[in-house]
Amino acid sequence: MPKKKKKKAKLSPEEQKQRAHITEARSIFKLVGFRRVPRASKTEIKYQGTTSDLDDVFVHENLVVLIEYTTKKDDLSGHLKKKKVLYDKIQNDTGAFIEFLDQQVKGFSDARENFYQPEQMRIAIVYCSLRKIEADLKAEVPGVRYLDYQYLKYFVSLARAIKKSARFEMFDFLGFQHSDVGKNVINTS
Repeated sequence: MPKKKKKKAKLSPEEQKQRAHITEARSIFKLVGFRRVPRASKTEIKYQGTTSDLDDVFVHENLVVLIEYTTKKDDLSGHLKKKKVLYDKIQNDTGAFIEFLDQQVKGFSDARENFYQPEQMRIAIVYCSLRKIEADLKAEVPGVRYLDYQYLKYFVSLARAIKKSARFEMFDFLGFQHSDVGKNVINTS
């Protein structure tokens, strides 16, 4: 007797839009050569007394990209400002945060391959919103890269067209200099 197939729950239009948004963002990073740390996705962490979650983590050589996805229409400001507390702690001591991820997030240490010392790692925090984020709100939360919807679409088109060659444009968007990437960081440390 054949097994009954489980019916997939139908997603609401909003959930479909959210899933497509996340899929597009992930495809960009994959196409330009970053590796996703799947076990780190949707992981709740408590770092220096602040509890938050990591929506996605990507690694490329010594670069780590932390991504926060949101499709919220309401209280975008409150959501982002709440995240700012964690973002500030991460940016104040990136080496300590890398050590924390190595110890607390399954699969992170393996994904980064431990070739680079924690202080040689570089972190970019990306806030990937389906909605437009106003310039004054961006100014209140500096140090974060805002992958607004129009930028997301730009990178999707670029990455699909030229694949890994788009990584240099991505590095620039993330705020990384040539000396920050890969073995260059060893020569300049």
